[in-house]
Order: sequence, then structure tokens, then C-alpha cells
Amino acid sequence: MSTKVYGAIEVGAKIVEWHSCIIAHSFDQAILLKDECQHLVRRMETNDKIVAYFSLVDFRHELLFQRKLDGTEEIESVPAEQLGPIEPLLNYLYYFVSGQNEFRNERYRAAIRLFNKAERLLEYVKDDSEEAEFHYYAGYTYYHLNQYPIACSYIENARLIFDRLGYSDKSTSCDVILGGIYSETNYEQKAVELFDKALSHCETEAAKGIVLQAMALNGVRYGQYSKAIDLIEKALELNEHRDNYHGMRSLSILANAYFRNDDFKAGELKLQQAESEASFYNSEEYQARCLANRGLYVNDDLTYVDQAISMLQKRSLDFEVAEVAKEAADVLRKKGEWEKALNYLTIAFDARLNQNSMGVEQS
Repeated sequence: MSTKVYGAIEVGAKIVEWHSCIIAHSFDQAILLKDECQHLVRRMETNDKIVAYFSLVDFRHELLFQRKLDGTEEIESVPAEQLGPIEPLLNYLYYFVSGQNEFRNERYRAAIRLFNKAERLLEYVKDDSEEAEFHYYAGYTYYHLNQYPIACSYIENARLIFDRLGYSDKSTSCDVILGGIYSETNYEQKAVELFDKALSHCETEAAKGIVLQAMALNGVRYGQYSKAIDLIEKALELNEHRDNYHGMRSLSILANAYFRNDDFKAGELKLQQAESEASFYNSEEYQARCLANRGLYVNDDLTYVDQAISMLQKRSLDFEVAEVAKEAADVLRKKGEWEKALNYLTIAFDARLNQNSMGVEQS
């Protein structure tokens, strides 16, 4: 018997699929998906919201199938009076959980479109912790799209509620994101203050690992490579950090820090591990970053860098494009290859301009 424990977002995505079949009246598929969702929920990591979502979809499933058994010839929908107040809550969860799944798969613009739809239904949730989680995910997604003022607004709202509810780790996560925003916008001291505050409030290894990772990224960004290496190695000593997606990110950051610190042997070893992990987690962002590292520091082949930039551009990850292109320009400038360096600086400049284009509809 399988003992795999499934992630809440993974299970939520499957419930969304089941919910979609109910809406489309795909009865046979809905029956199969209900059984699959029941199995997944039994083996899911603890998550009350997903359990509630399962229960609400199950209620809608039973109502719809009862109408089918009653011989209703045309079933357009379950009548609103039968669903009562759960209908807007169901719709909210449909959009929010779908948005979380898009976020997990690094499709940030698609996630924002779904979160925007969910936000219109947030008033029906009437739960402070759920409202805070919505603001957190919306803010985190806008952060990935480099829309910093909007991201700050959502994250600060989330932090206020988490603080009021006494959710220390959640509040710490908000401080890390805000610190990342300050770091990326050249407010280094403010970023350090937020990271130090976050580190002092960590209650779990998982939270501590994420803070150490953010501090290491800040160190790399400001040329403190030895410090960054020390921080990220401490993060990777923590089991709850190393053995998941965050550990994969840390390996990529560590490889890059070693390369920038001129320790190419250690950098290549960590890069091999990071490439394997990025492939395992199917992270296009970190597969691209690994490609760029290999092209710049191992193979001395700019086609790897160009491929990495193309992958990031397709994901609309403009900040990441700018980072990779700027790093390539720095490496080439040190070699005296000024024309090639200028080409990558131009790519970085264009990406910086593009990331400041507001809205999620830009192509």
C-alpha cells in the first residue's frame, strides 16, 4: 500500500478538476474523480481549507446526482436555493485553489487572473485567517511579477491579520517577502532589518530555512559571497528545508555563490545537484538559472545563457531575466568582451523597463 503524503495544493488541484466536471455535468468522470479525491484527502498533509473544499464539492456532487436520479431531463445547474450560502464560497475556493495551483507551477499571470476573480467573492468567506491567506498569496504572486507596490499592499494586509491571530510563522513569511522587495529595490539596510526580525521569530526549521535562504540571496545580490555561502549551507543543514522545493532553490543559489566566489570546483558539484533537483521539481525558473550558470562558469558557452533567458522571458519573469543578463554582462566585462557585455546589458535594461509595466495583461 502506498504511504505517500500528498501536498494540499496538489490535492486542491484535483478537487478543482472534479468540481469542473460537476459544473460541466460530466457525470461518469465526476464519479471517478470523487473516488480519487477521497483517496488523496485521506493521504493529504493537514489542511482544513482543502478538507472544507472537498466537503462543499461533495455536497454539490450529491445534489446534482440526486436531480439526475430523480429523472430531471435537463440539468442546467443546481438551483441557488438548494446551494444557499455555499455557492459563492464554492466559487471562491474554485478560483483561489486554481490560482494556488497556477502559482505552484510558476504561471504567475494566470494565477493573478484567478486571484482577481476570487477576490470579488472574498466577502462571502467571513474568516480572518482565510482572508489573510488570500492576501498573502496575491501579494506573493505580484512579487513574482515584480509589481512591488501592489505586492507590498497585499502582504502588509496579510501580516496585520496574521499578527492579530498570533500566526507567527505566517507573519514571518510576510517579513521575508517584504525583505525581498526591499533587497531587490536597493534598500539593503531595510531588507537586513526585516530578515533579522524574521529570523528571531522563527518557530520551525522550515521557517528558519526560508529566512536563511532570503538572507543568502541578499548577500549574493550585494557581493557578499562568502557570507551567502555560509547562510545557505546552514539552511541546507535543516531537514525541513533541504528535502523539498526550497532546498532545490537553495542548491541553485549555493552553486551560483560558489562560482561568483571563484570556487569553481565546489560550484560545479553543487550545480550538478541543483540541475537534478530542478528537473525533479520541474521548475523552469531554476532549470533556466542552472543553464545560465553552466554556460557562464562551466562550459563557457553563451548559447546556454541565451536559452536560459528565453525560458525566463516565456514565463514573463522579467526581474530574473535582468539578473541573469546582468550577471552575464559582468562576467564578459571581466574578460574584456565589451561588445557581448553590452548586448546583455541591453537585455537587462529592457527587462527592467518591462517589469515596471503595470498589469498582468502584458505579453
